[in-house]
Amino acid sequence: MKNQKFIIQPHFRLQEWVADEKGYFADEGLEYVFEETVRSTDGKSHDKDGQKSGAYQTFEKGRTSESTAPAIGP
Repeated sequence: MKNQKFIIQPHFRLQEWVADEKGYFADEGLEYVFEETVRSTDGKSHDKDGQKSGAYQTFEKGRTSESTAPAIGP
């Protein structure tokens, strides 16, 4: 992934901004740019023709929430 710039989309989360401010990305030698796709707190980029779509709506339609983790122990 050498010579590739990471695109960070923070979506109102704080951890990316804190990591940037503390220099964690630069310390690792990462080239990155912040790209904000949701430009306002009203979330209009997620409102398609009056039809809101997101995680809650996909769960309402029956999407499962599955995750896997390695077994711990003997």
